Amino acid sequence: MNKKIKLAIMGIITLIAVSGCLQSKIQLDPPTATLTIVKSDFGNGSNQGIGSYCLKEIWIGSCKDKMGILTLQEPLPVGSPFTAHLLLPFQETPEELQLNVIPVTNKDKLKEGEEHRWQLWQFQEGERLTLPLEREQDIELSLEPGLYVLKIGSGWKEKGNLSYGFLLEVQPEHPNK
Repeated sequence: MNKKIKLAIMGIITLIAVSGCLQSKIQLDPPTATLTIVKSDFGNGSNQGIGSYCLKEIWIGSCKDKMGILTLQEPLPVGSPFTAHLLLPFQETPEELQLNVIPVTNKDKLKEGEEHRWQLWQFQEGERLTLPLEREQDIELSLEPGLYVLKIGSGWKEKGNLSYGFLLEVQPEHPNK
């Protein structure tokens, strides 16, 4: 085997190894969004969003879809109305950004995660809102008491698509009001 062929084979093997490492990094560390309650009768709270994604990195892509909407197990308690601050993971402005406000009950749960840290919820219609195309913004909502999944869908032409689920529990009004 001549030297050029050996060098080409070594280059291909190196390229495959590097792309496998990059793919593993994406799958292990999908970027998270943060939803922080900044104004509510029940104080402030923060939640890291987790969910489905289809991302493009260099020449490879990585996708992970769920059969429902993934949230953390414990809801953030809020009063209504409330203001939530959304922070998306990329510095670039998203090209699409939607919010679905979905009322849920225990019947809508699909599966509990390991150590009960997350919850999978059935896909449902909710109130769909188109958000301003900003990576960081305040969202003001007024909801009836109950349990809600806020599903954020975001997309970037060069990066891919991400969706996040946040579980909120809107508390009844304080009796002192």
